[in-house]
Amino acid sequence: MDYTISDMLRDNLVPGIEQLAYGGDLASAEIAAVTVQEYPADDFVQPGDLVLSTAEGCTDDPQKFAAFLDELAQSGACGVLFAFRDASYRFPLALRLHAQQKGLPVFRIPWKLRFAQVQTELIRRIHRRNVEYLTEHRLKDDFVWNLAFGSPADPQQTALQGMRLKFDLSLNYSCMRFRAALPDEAAEYSSRAAQAASRIENAIEASARLCGLKCMYAARSLEFILYVQARAGREEEDAQAVLARLRETLAQELPDAAFFFGVSPAEGSPSNFAALAQQAGMALAYAAGTPDGCYTYKDAKEAAMIAALLRNAETADIARETLAPLLAADEKGGDYLKSAAVYFRCCGNASRAAEELNIHRITLLQRLEKIEALTGLSLKDHRDRLLLQLCVRMAVDG
Repeated sequence: MDYTISDMLRDNLVPGIEQLAYGGDLASAEIAAVTVQEYPADDFVQPGDLVLSTAEGCTDDPQKFAAFLDELAQSGACGVLFAFRDASYRFPLALRLHAQQKGLPVFRIPWKLRFAQVQTELIRRIHRRNVEYLTEHRLKDDFVWNLAFGSPADPQQTALQGMRLKFDLSLNYSCMRFRAALPDEAAEYSSRAAQAASRIENAIEASARLCGLKCMYAARSLEFILYVQARAGREEEDAQAVLARLRETLAQELPDAAFFFGVSPAEGSPSNFAALAQQAGMALAYAAGTPDGCYTYKDAKEAAMIAALLRNAETADIARETLAPLLAADEKGGDYLKSAAVYFRCCGNASRAAEELNIHRITLLQRLEKIEALTGLSLKDHRDRLLLQLCVRMAVDG
């Protein structure tokens, strides 16, 4: 967790500090480093720097002072602490408004405070916060990973440990497992992969928070497991809401990366975390072969059954024999196999299937009549329909 200006004020690290200009949300103003800088700033200030300055040469020249504030804001400084030599100096209202317009928080600190003392204390606090965050992050990561893949432990002890990490294991959860594929990424543990993993974790937390749901996640390199709260009566909607927002955020943050998702259902409270992870993993195994890179456990179960039928020589021959006339017609310019596959995927809704195929509904109905004539199977007979649906799915998957 970042150390921010809001944290600095709460910890009372700088006695006698006074805010002169409000430049945005101080809780999100991360202090990356602390630097001493006078006018002109040139290129010495880096994004995230908290600047300490006496504003020497600026207090008698408002234009020069405004130019200094502009430089600091443009450099990405998170804020500036001024120590004015003249105790009677009053920061002009025009400069207050100018700094606020630029989004730069401005503070005044007592002249007697030594900059070195302020720097040392802030750096110490930033380091401590980083160590605390890394330790807590590692504990949470290991805990969630062990929930999914570890050996069974005492439920009460696990629940207690989860409570200490601020995880409520009594809630109902669904599970998502996903992986990221970076373009031209040779080294699994490169700095680029680490930066991508950090962005993905931020996207996970933001997506769940914006949906108003609790989540737990863990990562190994660029493979992630995510448990998302599933409220009673809204299990599927909650999972899909987080998934949609997560995919949207990842597309913005990492537009060149490919993502593959496997999603489990929610099975009631308390959740069987290992079973959910296994179901999501089974779905993930099929995700790479889908147009949108996402598969559910329900889809995966069906795909597993089709795969078993394909491995059986007798059932594979039946499918080839059943579809032979249809495939022969396709070779002459028909589009019957795809039309049948989309029709079945749309649960027999001809209007929706026609829209997906980008053809008129009447055109689709004519194709379906032709499919019946070619195969000798009736879509109105439930046994014929099941046989044709299985054969089409085997042809598509195989």
